[in-house]
Amino acid sequence: MPVYLLSNSMESAVLFLVFNRPETTRVVFEAIRRVRPARLYVAADGPRRDISEEKHICSQVRRIATDVDWPCQVKTMFRENNLGCGRAVSEAITWFFGEEEEGIVIEDDVLPSSDFFSYCQCLLKRYRTTRRVMMIAGCNPLLKRFPSQYSYDFANSAVAWGWASWRRAWDYYDYNMAKWPIWRDANGLVQVPQTTRYFPLIWGELYEFGYQKKVDTWDYQWSFAINHNRGVIAIPRSNLVVNLGQGDKATHTRQMAAWAKRLHHCALPGEYRHPPQVIANMIIDRRIEKVVFRAGGGLLIRHAVRTILGARNVERIKNLLRLLTLQHEGGR
Repeated sequence: MPVYLLSNSMESAVLFLVFNRPETTRVVFEAIRRVRPARLYVAADGPRRDISEEKHICSQVRRIATDVDWPCQVKTMFRENNLGCGRAVSEAITWFFGEEEEGIVIEDDVLPSSDFFSYCQCLLKRYRTTRRVMMIAGCNPLLKRFPSQYSYDFANSAVAWGWASWRRAWDYYDYNMAKWPIWRDANGLVQVPQTTRYFPLIWGELYEFGYQKKVDTWDYQWSFAINHNRGVIAIPRSNLVVNLGQGDKATHTRQMAAWAKRLHHCALPGEYRHPPQVIANMIIDRRIEKVVFRAGGGLLIRHAVRTILGARNVERIKNLLRLLTLQHEGGR
């Protein structure tokens, strides 16, 4: 398809990840249509062989996601066989950033607001050469006042529901997390700047799940790439995306958490107030841990029991005790 550029087309390229949900795909595609990106990439996992009607449904979804009626270059990656969430999504993002230096990533169950696209486009340009900024998140899961005076601020963790990044950052991604064991044993998470007490406990467990492939996902690996390279994530002061994926066809949100159900789109004024420094705001991470991961004393106890029962040597128990007694600034 030829390329046509209009003055009212969005400059940033968009990757649209789809699979087998025509209803949500149609709603999200309408949000993409409203901003008219000049370049649209559509990636679809293949139908599962044991579900007879899924081939037809996947074909329907692909038609919806490519029904472009504005001047636009469309590129597709349509799988014939099912790879699963982890490989299908991560390989699609690698394909996208192989074609584009930067761009926006939207899944078929994540409904973005109109402010989401302008926010992503602004920050993609602003931090294009700032290597420490590795991800621009659209989700703000905090249900209370944003703990910053700026239009967005930085954190060490985020919810990957609608986001943007650069090839320079995604180049660090490794689906197999080959560097995790050495970094884990060296207490690498404790050394991430501006972390909280719970940060190593929460993400250490999730990264272990990702490394051992106990969960068919791609985003634990992405978060690891950011933390391992001391990157930070931009979090908007207003929530700009809503997850529509709860239900039987959802992969990881069949029973959506209470905080996620209460999310709604909020306006983000276009006259942005930018943080003066690229440094993680520990209060944001602390509140994300409390809201999303329910961090508290119970988390410490559960982690202690699991670690001690599964410990193969005394050194692992010593490492746990060091985490539990960690008193560095912001970790209390």
